[in-house]
Amino acid sequence: MPKSVSEKKWIGQVIEKYDAIEKRQPKSFNLTVAEWPDWVCKLCPTLFGISHPGLNFRHVKKWTARDLGQFLGRQSALAGLIWDEVPLSPRVRQERDAWIDSEAAKLKSNSKLANSLKQDAIGMLKWRPVFKNFLDEILASARSRPYPESSAFLEAFGKANVIKPDDLATEKAMGVGERIAYVMVLFWRPISKLESVAQLHKLLSDAAKPMGIVITLKRVEKLCYRIGLKFKGRGRPKLKIQTNLPVTV
Repeated sequence: MPKSVSEKKWIGQVIEKYDAIEKRQPKSFNLTVAEWPDWVCKLCPTLFGISHPGLNFRHVKKWTARDLGQFLGRQSALAGLIWDEVPLSPRVRQERDAWIDSEAAKLKSNSKLANSLKQDAIGMLKWRPVFKNFLDEILASARSRPYPESSAFLEAFGKANVIKPDDLATEKAMGVGERIAYVMVLFWRPISKLESVAQLHKLLSDAAKPMGIVITLKRVEKLCYRIGLKFKGRGRPKLKIQTNLPVTV
């Protein structure tokens, strides 16, 4: 019987296969991400904390079989969520439907976007069985790994593959930091055109006001410094707010 590759190498091989599968998604998915500036990419780990709670995306190279199982299990669950196979509570369905209604208005005024999304839907129908076959292959591979790895992977996969009806309720899944990151990723194009941290602070405050959330200017300054978001600024006085201030506790 041939000697099994190390845990680290096996995980690397699986992630490499996963990346190849992801690239076979409809083109617009990958094109949108490819356009993101660096500061948007740096916000993604915060958002992954919503979709993949407890998983550290900043140190993927240090992942164990358990981490890999958790990641793929949640990816499997999210795929089921997209296809409306995951039971959701009335509250979560209401939030989802409200978002869909808000997007519908954009589609009515943008035929090009509507057609693109239609093609994406067709592409996803073709992509889904490819993804499911990939998961079947990896699950079979995991079962052949040494018992400590196999059991850790399968246990984590099973737990992460479960989404309870109320797990995705906004107030339960998203804290203030996650809400800020979500708004900034969603509106990254107009944010890139802002001239100052103060303008970004106003945008975020206006978005959070209906929920009774107060976002301080200092918090926005620190976030901009951390993710490297800088503004050109036109016609501002010399005593302007900078985004490259040192982070203070």
